[in-house]
Amino acid sequence: MGSKVVENIKKRLLNKLSNPPKNDYFDNWEDNLLDDIDKNLVELDLTDGSGNELNKKFKAIHSSSALCVNNFGIFKDKELIKDFKIIGETEFINSILFEEKLATGLQGTKPNLDAYLENLNSIIGIESKFTEYFVKKKASFEPSYNKENLGYLPNEVFDLIEKYSNKTGYLDVAQLLKHSIGLINKVINSPEKK
Repeated sequence: MGSKVVENIKKRLLNKLSNPPKNDYFDNWEDNLLDDIDKNLVELDLTDGSGNELNKKFKAIHSSSALCVNNFGIFKDKELIKDFKIIGETEFINSILFEEKLATGLQGTKPNLDAYLENLNSIIGIESKFTEYFVKKKASFEPSYNKENLGYLPNEVFDLIEKYSNKTGYLDVAQLLKHSIGLINKVINSPEKK
């Protein structure tokens, strides 16, 4: 089923272009955007992320970041975000953010969420997965992911870290837990959410 989805998106994007990508990578990242997405509204977010998305990853026809931007990019428009509703939440502060860095309280690269929304009641993180689950990945955590450094976390998070550490699976559990830690830290340190 997954490969059919990839092929359908590939056909849609290829039909849009007169110069098809070589080896499933476009020459320009803009070519991987749907027509109604304003590249000027998403470019700064994608440039600010830690993954250097626009240099290569976003150019891939199978890019999860591009999938996310193509689905939610219209909500960079400050007028359209006013009417946007997701999991019962509306009235978002500013517009949707892409490749949002989330501090965990640890040194090193901050986890980047594909999309991030915030209102006065909640924060919402969206992590897009396209073809990543086709390949198994080992869950890896630095030794700094411990109670001493991350004392603000509930014990259940450490139970999950212990349970999945060094386990291999199709879902990148380590990445998702790191995003969750960043979101928890954001809630704890947000004056509006206290």
